Amino acid sequence: MITSRKLESNDWHYFTKWWRDKELIKLTSGDHTPLTDEDIKQRVAEMAMEDNSHHWLIRAEDVIVGHINLNKIDGNSAELQIVIGEKEYWGKGIGKEAISQTIKKANNLGFKKIIAEVRPENSRAFGLYKKMGFHKIDNKKYPDNPNLPEVIVMIKEL
Repeated sequence: MITSRKLESNDWHYFTKWWRDKELIKLTSGDHTPLTDEDIKQRVAEMAMEDNSHHWLIRAEDVIVGHINLNKIDGNSAELQIVIGEKEYWGKGIGKEAISQTIKKANNLGFKKIIAEVRPENSRAFGLYKKMGFHKIDNKKYPDNPNLPEVIVMIKEL
């Protein structure tokens, strides 16, 4: 069974492993800038206090395995981001269930559409979003970001 709970400032220790994992970084931000524990504590505290975002930790089998969030774009739209940080839980349907639960939360929060940005090389994430009813609308370039030069933009109407 998959559950989620609101992110709290003291959850920073989960991110120390995930944000230092080169394989995860390659599939997500691409930013390999070393982060100290203090950097991570500060970033997680900021995430937990954000007004326009909703952050949750994902729990499977009583283990925190990842993070999912909705970032408000405007009154009707939010961007969805998910990371299953514990790799031994990859391929077990956790991402699918977490996204399904978050889509319901987005609907309850009044959002009408959800946007997801996926790295072109992250075929597993692209396939999962397609299974969840998202469809590709564009490729977006970030010419000033060498860590994330291009993404596939996907959308789901609620």
